[in-house]
Amino acid sequence: METTKETSNFIPENNEQRKIAKRNLANKIIFIEYESALPNGHFITVTDRFKNILSRIHRIHNVKEQNYRFVAYDAEGNLLFEKEKIWEMKKEFINQKEVLMEKAHQKRLEKLSQSRQKQQTKTIEKTTRMGKPEQKNQPVKTERNREQELKELRESKEQNMELEISR
Repeated sequence: METTKETSNFIPENNEQRKIAKRNLANKIIFIEYESALPNGHFITVTDRFKNILSRIHRIHNVKEQNYRFVAYDAEGNLLFEKEKIWEMKKEFINQKEVLMEKAHQKRLEKLSQSRQKQQTKTIEKTTRMGKPEQKNQPVKTERNREQELKELRESKEQNMELEISR
C-alpha cells in the first residue's frame, strides 16, 4: 500500500521533503485554553512547538457595555493585540505567525547562549576548584611513617605536660 500526502501518516521520501516537513512542524502555534482563569488572570497561553511562551490572552469584562474584551500580552508584559472576539484574536496570531516565531527563536538563542556561558564558568570553577589553588597530592604514608608521627606526637605531649607540672 502506497502512502500519499492525503494520509495522516505521511512519511517524506527524500531529504528535501523532510526539510519542508520539519520546517512546517517548527512553525506551529499552539493555543492552550484553560477552563477557568489562572491566578495571574489569563485563560489562554500561546506557545510554539518548543513550548516557548509567545503570549498570554486575558478576558476582561466591560461592565458598561456588558461584553468581554480579549487582550494579549507577550512574555515581557507588553500589549500585543486587543480584540472583542476570541476568534479575531486567534486569527491575528495566525496572521502574525512569522514575526512571533522569529521573536521566539531569538529568545531561544539567547537562552542557549546564556546556558552555554554558565556551563563554561562552571567548568572553569571546577578546574580551579572554586578559586582555590590546586593542592598537590601528598605522598601515601607508610605504616612506619605513621608510627613515627604518633611517637613524636606522644613525646611532645609528654614534654608539654612535664613543663606544665614543673611550673
